[in-house]
Amino acid sequence: MCKNFLIVCVLLFGIIAAKAQGVNAQTEKLRVAVFDPTSSSSSIDEGTRDAVRELISSSFFNTGKYVVVGRSSLQQAIKVQRLSTTIAFDENQASELGRAAGADKAVLSVISLVNGRNMLSIKLIDINTATIEQQRAKVVDANDLLDAVEPLTLSMLGERGSVSDGRNNATTQNQRTSNRVSPVNSNDKLTQNDDSNTVFACGIEIQANDLYKEKVRAKDIVCPDGWRLPTREELKNMCAEQKKIGNFKSNPFSYYFTGEVDKRGKVYTRSFDDCKEDSGTDEAWVRCVRDK
Repeated sequence: MCKNFLIVCVLLFGIIAAKAQGVNAQTEKLRVAVFDPTSSSSSIDEGTRDAVRELISSSFFNTGKYVVVGRSSLQQAIKVQRLSTTIAFDENQASELGRAAGADKAVLSVISLVNGRNMLSIKLIDINTATIEQQRAKVVDANDLLDAVEPLTLSMLGERGSVSDGRNNATTQNQRTSNRVSPVNSNDKLTQNDDSNTVFACGIEIQANDLYKEKVRAKDIVCPDGWRLPTREELKNMCAEQKKIGNFKSNPFSYYFTGEVDKRGKVYTRSFDDCKEDSGTDEAWVRCVRDK
C-alpha cells in the first residue's frame, strides 16, 4: 500500500514539474507590441495596413521567441493616451504605450512611396531605453510589398530569411529544413540542362553564370521567380565544387552571397578564393539556385 502511494506521489510530482517547466518556458518569451504601419508620404488603405501588421506579428510569433501583445491591450493603451492609431509614433511614444500594454519590445513600421515604388521600414524598439534595437528597410514594387514583409522581419530578427524579395525567400521552417544538403563527395553527379543556363550539383539546380554582370549590394538582389539564394551549407558545397560547376569569380575578394544573415543582420558571404565564410561584406556576386 505504501509502495503504491509512493509511486502515485512520484507521478504527481513529475506532472507538476513538467507544467512548471512549461510555464517558465512561456514566461521567458519576450512580449512584443506591433503597432499599425504608418505612411510618411501618402495614405495607405486599411486592408494593406492590417495585412502588414499581421504579417509582422506572425513573423515574430513563429520564431517561438516572442509573445505578441493582443490588439485590445495595445488599443486600450492608445485610447488612454487619447492618441490616434494612424499617427506616426516616435520611439518614446512607442515605448510608453508598449510599457502600458505590458510589452518588452515595440515594433514600428513605415510605408513610403518613393519614385513610384514602396519603401518598407521596420524598427524594433527596446521599451526600457526607447532606442532602436534593430532596423531594416527595403524598396520594392507595389505588387511585392506584402511578399517582402515576412523576410524583412526575419532578417531584422537574425532568423533564416530573405535578403531578396519575399517571393523567393519567404519559406516555411519545413521548407528551410528540406533545403539543407549534406556535403558533396566525388560521386555527386554534375549534369547540365538543355538550355545551358543551369547545372545540377550539390543536390540543387544552380545558375551556370552569375546573375548580374557586376557585384551588387545585398539589398538590391532579386532572384528570378522560383529561384533563391543558396543556404550557407549549399554555398560551401558549391565553393568546394566550383571547378566542376564553372564560371565562378576567383580573383581576390571574390565573395558570393548566401540567403542567410547573422545575429547582427549581416548577410553571410563566402570567398571563392579560399572558401572561407564571412559576413558583413557590402558587395558580392550572385548565383541563384532552386531545388531539384
